[in-house]
Amino acid sequence: MRLFYAELMKIRTAPWTSVILVLALLGIMVLGSSGISSDARDGFVTDPEGDVVDLAGFATIFALIIGVLLVTWDYRHGTITQTFLAAPRRERVLGAKFGTAIVLSALLVVVALAVGLFVAKLWLGDQFSLSNEHWEQMGRIAAGAILWGILGLGLGATLQTQVGALITALVWFLVVEQILVGLGSRIWNIGHYLPGQALTKFASVSPPEHLTRAEAGLLAVAYSVGLALVGLVSVLRRDVG
Repeated sequence: MRLFYAELMKIRTAPWTSVILVLALLGIMVLGSSGISSDARDGFVTDPEGDVVDLAGFATIFALIIGVLLVTWDYRHGTITQTFLAAPRRERVLGAKFGTAIVLSALLVVVALAVGLFVAKLWLGDQFSLSNEHWEQMGRIAAGAILWGILGLGLGATLQTQVGALITALVWFLVVEQILVGLGSRIWNIGHYLPGQALTKFASVSPPEHLTRAEAGLLAVAYSVGLALVGLVSVLRRDVG
């Protein structure tokens, strides 16, 4: 627990980064929920509850970024050596970082949902009512955000460079995967089995294609845990100075 608290304290040493990320997410939720609610009042949206909940899926992107930052902050600021001197068992340090990533990822979803649902409720009043399916979707988004956070931390631990890890994540998920998805039908539908696609299909409101929800979830877990293990091996074997 001491290492876990230490990781939480480190976040306070970079408050502007954390504040900017949270404010950006809240801005997306406020503007998006307002737009959805306005369209619902005009009759253009039939399921505003589902759309608002689905909008909270943006929190998964921020969870990925937080995961990367949690481990690369130490390498960028040169505090990784002091951290490992204070706690020589590196697997415990990384375990504390994973625990922090899980908690923060879940909190991002909770905050996003709270703001989005509050705004929509103000707009629509009694017309806005959540069903069991919406609550299940919230749970999937929270689980998906946690997996994204673990994936980001694993990537950061593997590359151990903040800029490199962030650029790699953005290029892969926003560019490379989209190209492979477009070519997927020509390459054994490979696009449906990529990390970003599996995570997105698991948390999405619509039923996934080519994969069941359970299969998408298991594939997402495999990617996240697999990269986390690669990151752990990299941290254990690579010297720091």
